Amino acid sequence: DKDEFILLSFGLIKPYKGLENLIKSFKKTRLSNQSLLIVGKSRDKTYFKKIKSLTRSEHSIKLIDMFVEPDCLQLYFNASDVVVLPFKAIENSGSVIMAMGFSKPILAPKMGAITDRLSYQKELLYEDLNAGLMHVLNLDRDKLVDYGKQNFKALSNYKWEDFSSVFV
Repeated sequence: DKDEFILLSFGLIKPYKGLENLIKSFKKTRLSNQSLLIVGKSRDKTYFKKIKSLTRSEHSIKLIDMFVEPDCLQLYFNASDVVVLPFKAIENSGSVIMAMGFSKPILAPKMGAITDRLSYQKELLYEDLNAGLMHVLNLDRDKLVDYGKQNFKALSNYKWEDFSSVFV
């Protein structure tokens, strides 16, 4: 539904990514036309069970445990309005780079290299996830689209070597 507002959390499903906090915050802050899509492969069965239990009977939250082939990435990113990366700890992130490449605004914590990478959309960097979610869910979609365009443009300031350590 084009009127639905979709938050996407994309990448390997691991405890340091803070998905349990995202799910709890989303349940508190969401409005009727908003959905959360969590997509990525989980290698930690215990953590995945914890995440899955938090999403039970929540029709507005979709949890997809799978590796996404490169030619299918665009399906998830293009369907989303905002990428949410609620890291508990992070220095660098391939998910941030991908979201920038798809011209997406990114809701993320103020930490590590994220602060510099996303300097064009500082308004979406948070210290408190609940407050950050409330803020992004109330922003005008045109403003979010502008942030996404700025993120894409900012990517041109980097060379592949700047990111290569992310994938090593």
